Amino acid sequence: GSDMCITDTYYPLLTSFVEHFNFKPNGVPIVKIKEWRHNSGTLEFDFCFPIVRTDSLPQVEFITYKTFKKQRVLKAEYFGNYFTSDRAWYELIQYANKNGYKVDHSPIEYFYTNPTTGINESDWKAEIFLPIQN
Repeated sequence: GSDMCITDTYYPLLTSFVEHFNFKPNGVPIVKIKEWRHNSGTLEFDFCFPIVRTDSLPQVEFITYKTFKKQRVLKAEYFGNYFTSDRAWYELIQYANKNGYKVDHSPIEYFYTNPTTGINESDWKAEIFLPIQN
């Protein structure tokens, strides 16, 4: 199967959109890296809220719907401030290179902790997935 996500890069817009249309969540928030520019230290990404697919999806400017198909990945768990989770990306890339895996795309992160709830950042949990070729 695949996961359906509501996608945008602006978190408050997505949050209000999900609440306004009463979408049923289908997992934790996801960041899917679209382009990772190592030399400049910049990236482009989609922030996604997984939702249960419905027959009719409201069409609104700046909001898109995407499905993520299953793929082979390397996985790491990261505990700490999400601003430094790219450390896990580099660890996964090193592991892939050391063990003969060819990286297929940029990382995907699943966020299990809402940082706005006052939880100590050392307890924030993310799963990092690095797609690899079959």
